[in-house]
Amino acid sequence: MAGVLARLVPAGSVYMEVGAGDCALTRLVAARVSRAIAIDVSELVVGANALPENVDFVISDGRRFDVVDGSVDFAFSNQLLEHLHPDDVGLHLAEVWRVLRPGGRYFIITPNALTGPHDISRGFDATATGLHLKEFRNGELAAACRDAGFRRVEILVMRGTRILRIPLWLMQLIEGLISRLPRAPRAWLLGRRSMRNGLGIKLVAIR
Repeated sequence: MAGVLARLVPAGSVYMEVGAGDCALTRLVAARVSRAIAIDVSELVVGANALPENVDFVISDGRRFDVVDGSVDFAFSNQLLEHLHPDDVGLHLAEVWRVLRPGGRYFIITPNALTGPHDISRGFDATATGLHLKEFRNGELAAACRDAGFRRVEILVMRGTRILRIPLWLMQLIEGLISRLPRAPRAWLLGRRSMRNGLGIKLVAIR
């Protein structure tokens, strides 16, 4: 992921990671940006490990950040949105929009509901009912981003550090066609690792 972000995050910019955990990724990105902001619900995971001087750690529940308006160039979250309560997703997106500069980007990685559930409920339910409170499809998340104020979204497909941008309408068309397949061929198709990886949501919302 550090290799992917090296291609997406402008050198010398201000980077913010929501759900930074132990800040391992934030540390790597911080080496090439002017300032990094690591956000998580607790600093216990970071522990006594000292962060680089250009990294600020902010405690947040994901709905409100103690970050100045319009001060961030690039925000990132990985496997975070599915853990937020559905009622809080809009608040979260609006808060990221607030702290981004005009033209700033929010790169979101989250499981696709079409290939899920992706939590413990996968073995006994058709939708996520465990620790994943809400899994999205690309079009649904794109609509939520627009409702929060973002003017445009891009859909990324990645293989290693290679990045391909595809139109949202094309991804929605693919999702729609797959969802209309009979159960057996749909299950076979979605059981392919390459298909699951390709459909996994990697969305960039642009302020």
